[in-house]
Amino acid sequence: KDGSMNIDDLLAKGDKEPGQAVEFDIAAVEVRNSAFTFRDEAAGAQYSVSRLDLSTGRVANNVPTKVNLSVTVAASKPKVNLATTLKSRLTFDLDKQVFVLEDMGLEAKGDAADVRNLALKASGDLTAKLATSEFTANKLSVAATGVSGKDNFDARLEAPRLVLTRDKATGDKVTLTAKVTGPQSALTANISLPGLEGTAKAFK
Repeated sequence: KDGSMNIDDLLAKGDKEPGQAVEFDIAAVEVRNSAFTFRDEAAGAQYSVSRLDLSTGRVANNVPTKVNLSVTVAASKPKVNLATTLKSRLTFDLDKQVFVLEDMGLEAKGDAADVRNLALKASGDLTAKLATSEFTANKLSVAATGVSGKDNFDARLEAPRLVLTRDKATGDKVTLTAKVTGPQSALTANISLPGLEGTAKAFK
């Protein structure tokens, strides 16, 4: 409860110079049916990962590799229980802090906070440039269905290109369709934006 973790000794800094890049070249990664639990005693929360299956090709700087991930994620605060799969091609540059996911296919099913029977699917290409806080999505498609309270919802987002930086957001045509049905009502929304451009302040 003092904020320390039982793996702090493994994370302790050694003689490595500040800013020195991590160099590694791994032929492949294969993890089967693994699990671990993290308890935040200060917050009274527990987080767990189970049924973890991970396989990759060669893992090295600036080398594209296929990634296949299957995992169940659970948490007590907020309450989460999601079975998730991810298939993609990963390329990263640790020196420039750039991470790219191409041909991403993400699926998640379960419960998240007050949403039950969530079914989420997402696809597209994602690029994260952490050094400059720039995030780019190409051919992004997201679909989600679930139940919140007594209402069923069905939402879909299509965005050919989105770029988010520290101070602005830009993008091509964005379409959003959403349908919410309850015991006594139904709501349908269709939104189409020919283009997206604005500052971070304008979106607040």
